Amino acid sequence: MKRIFIAAALLGLFACNREDVVSENDLTPTAISFNNVATRAGLTDLQTNGFGVWATTSSTANNSAAILTNEKVYMDGGLWTYDNTRYWVENCKFYFLAVWPYSEDNSPVTQHDIVQDGVNYTGYTMAVTTPAAADYDPLVATNVTDTTVEGYATTVPLTFEHLMCKVNLKIEQDFDKTPDFDYYVSKVTVTGIKGSGTLFAMPYGDTVYRGWDFTDATNINFEKSYTTPVRLRDLDAEDKSITLTVFGDGLLLIPQEITASAVRVTVEYYYDVNKDDSDYGDAKSVDVFIPASADLWQSNKSIAYKLAIAESNEIKFLAPTIESWGAPQTGGTIIIK
Repeated sequence: MKRIFIAAALLGLFACNREDVVSENDLTPTAISFNNVATRAGLTDLQTNGFGVWATTSSTANNSAAILTNEKVYMDGGLWTYDNTRYWVENCKFYFLAVWPYSEDNSPVTQHDIVQDGVNYTGYTMAVTTPAAADYDPLVATNVTDTTVEGYATTVPLTFEHLMCKVNLKIEQDFDKTPDFDYYVSKVTVTGIKGSGTLFAMPYGDTVYRGWDFTDATNINFEKSYTTPVRLRDLDAEDKSITLTVFGDGLLLIPQEITASAVRVTVEYYYDVNKDDSDYGDAKSVDVFIPASADLWQSNKSIAYKLAIAESNEIKFLAPTIESWGAPQTGGTIIIK
């Protein structure tokens, strides 16, 4: 349970100017609804099977109280609905955490309700493990609604995004250095990636603070072998360069800091100077580390590293391509992307 409070200072920061949470008798008749749902992820299953919502509320006296815990929000008659209706309360802040896929019996999120110095706190953790196929793709959304703001939205806007970061490698021949000979890639191995961690989410001020704890993290390695080695140039094409995209649609990985000399890429290849013979040439391999970066691997980002290979045993990283993963879709309809 410590992981939710990795940054111990959050506890002091979170204990800010709140009143006791109002009672059921003080609730207004305006129900909390979730019909304003959007996604950057584009999964129709979000509509089909619904998603889970956790919600807590607080006013200005150092108290918070959970009002929804893994509440299933599902589509019914073209509208999003849920069974345990809750109502808006004036002069409060409401914090929402939504997660897909929904699971009634095996929820990925653990709620932590603790009391410190007489103050109630609610936070959440979510243990994440990257499978060998690197295809685990949970979606998350958060929202903070302040009912002290005139005209606040009574329908909670939720924009889902991918929790993971999509990462891929692209390999090309360095034509500036060796334009005349052939390279055939036979195997690519990546080691040193954190394959497990714990997401923590903490209501704080005007946001739901999110971060990761890697105290008990384990590393995961990825390997791609080619039965028929892939040639990196095509002399019959106008653009002779061939780009090898190593991991198909990409690896879905936990957002993490990349430290120096931590994530190693090993490329095994053949170097052929005798293009007219029947073999692939000399078998070689080269190692390179993914450049260090504190905040490049972020949720909902798609990163493609391009590597240029040349002889003798030289490979270098070019500037990575960094994109948002999927286009935002608004309204109640989830569009596949």
